[in-house]
Amino acid sequence: MALGSSIVTCMGRETDPPDHTDPYRPAVGPRRRLPFLRRVISSMLPPQLVAFGFLAVILIGSILLALPISWAGEPPQLMDVIFTATSATCVTGLITRDTATEWSWVGQLVILVLVQIGGLGIMSLSALVQLLLNRRLGTRGQNVLSQALDLSMRHRLRDVIRIIGLSTLIIESVGFMVLLVLFLAGGMPFARAIPQAGFHSISAYCNAGFSLNSDSLMGHGDDAGVLLTVAVLVVLGGLGFTVYTNLYLMFRNRGKRPPERMTLQTRIVLWTTAALLVGGAAGLYLTECLHGSPWAGGGVGYRLSQAAFHSVSARTAGFNSASIAAMTDAGLFLLIVLMFIGASPGSTGGGMKTTSLAAIFAAIVAMARHRQTVEWGDRSIPRMTVYRAMAVGALFLICISGGTLSLLLTEGFALRDALFETTSALCTVGLSTGVTPHLSTSGKILVTLLMYVGRLGPLTLLVSLGSFGARGELEYPEAPVAVG
Repeated sequence: MALGSSIVTCMGRETDPPDHTDPYRPAVGPRRRLPFLRRVISSMLPPQLVAFGFLAVILIGSILLALPISWAGEPPQLMDVIFTATSATCVTGLITRDTATEWSWVGQLVILVLVQIGGLGIMSLSALVQLLLNRRLGTRGQNVLSQALDLSMRHRLRDVIRIIGLSTLIIESVGFMVLLVLFLAGGMPFARAIPQAGFHSISAYCNAGFSLNSDSLMGHGDDAGVLLTVAVLVVLGGLGFTVYTNLYLMFRNRGKRPPERMTLQTRIVLWTTAALLVGGAAGLYLTECLHGSPWAGGGVGYRLSQAAFHSVSARTAGFNSASIAAMTDAGLFLLIVLMFIGASPGSTGGGMKTTSLAAIFAAIVAMARHRQTVEWGDRSIPRMTVYRAMAVGALFLICISGGTLSLLLTEGFALRDALFETTSALCTVGLSTGVTPHLSTSGKILVTLLMYVGRLGPLTLLVSLGSFGARGELEYPEAPVAVG
C-alpha cells in the first residue's frame, strides 16, 4: 500500500525548510528539499487533495486490471480498463465488460478492493491507518477528512474515524454471514457461496452495484431474504458516518449531563430516507404493477418486494432484481428522480444528497411563508448551507443536461436511455437500460468523467479547480435583480 502510506504522510502538516539564499530568513539547519510529488501534494488544498486521491486510486486500479492475470476472456481495451477502475473506485457499478465472466478472480478481487476504498474514501482509510498506528491527525488532515466526508463536527473526528472502521467491519461481516446462509439454503454450493456472499456484502454496503452474476440479482428476484438483506446493507451504507457517530454518542453518553442530543442532520437524514423509501416503493408499485410492466405478472408479495427493492437500489446502489429496460417510461422517470436525490452526506453513496433536498424544500417553504430564516423543526438552517444545497442541485442539473445532450449526439441513443445513463453515471448508481456495453470510445470517456465528477461532487470539483487561482474575497455594492 505505497499509495496509502504516501497519502498518510501527506495528511500531516508539512513545513518548507528555510531558504538559505534569502538574507531576510534565518538559516536553521541544513536545507532539505522534498520530493517533487510530496511538494505538490503538500501545497494542495483539501478539495484538491480529495480529487487527487481518487485519481491516484483509479490509476493504480487501471494498472492492476490491465495485467493479464486479471483477465478471464479476451484482452480488454484500454478504455474498458479505465472505465471499470473508475466505476469501481467511484462505487458506480456501470460495466462495459461482464464482471462475472470477463475478469478472473484476481480481477474481481481488484474490483472489490477498489469498491471498498472508493466507498469509504481514501482519506478515511488514511486517517484510520493513522489512528491504528497511534499517530496524530494534524490540522491539515482534519481539514481534508472534513472535506471528504462533509463533516461539521471537527472536534469528533477521532470518533468518526473509529465509527467508520467499526461499523464497516461489523455491518459487512454480518451481511456476509446472512447472505452465506441464504445462498446455502437456496442450494448454492459452498465454494461458490463464500465469494458470492463476501462480494455482494461489500458491494451492497458501499452502494457499488457490482455483482458476480451476469444478471445482477435477477436470479434472486423471488428470494425475499436475499433482496431484504442487500436492501438493508444499501440503506445502512447510505445513511452516512456522521449519523452513525451521533447515534453512537447518544447511546454511549446516555444518563450523562449534558446528554448527547440527536443532531439536525441526523433527524433530516432519517426522516428523508424513510420518506423516500416509502414514497419510492409506492410510486414504483403504481407505475409498474398497474400499467403492464413484467412485474405485474407475479403475486402481490413479488410486486411489493420488487418495488421496495428498486426504491432502495435506485438511490445509488445499482443492483437490479428485474429488467430495467422492460420498465415503463413512468417507472424509469421515477428511478431517475430517486437516483438524482441519492444518499446522505458522508456516506458511501452519491447523488445530490438527502440533506440538500431537505434544505431546498425548507427554503421553498420559508419563501412561501415570507420568512427570512430557513427552518426545519425547531432549528434554523444556516444561509450558506441553503446556498450550497441550491448550488449542488443546480450543478447536478447542468451536468445531467450536458451529459444527456452529449450522449444523444455521440451515441444516437433514445432520449430515455441517454437521460437514464447520464443520471446513473453522475449520481454513481450503476443501473442501466442495457446501453452501457454499446458505448463508443467517446461515450465511455464521457461516462467515465461523469462517474468521477459524481463521486467527488460537482461543487467539490469546481471548488478544487477554482482554488488553484483563488484570491481574497471581495464584497461589492448590492444591486436589485428581478427573479421568478
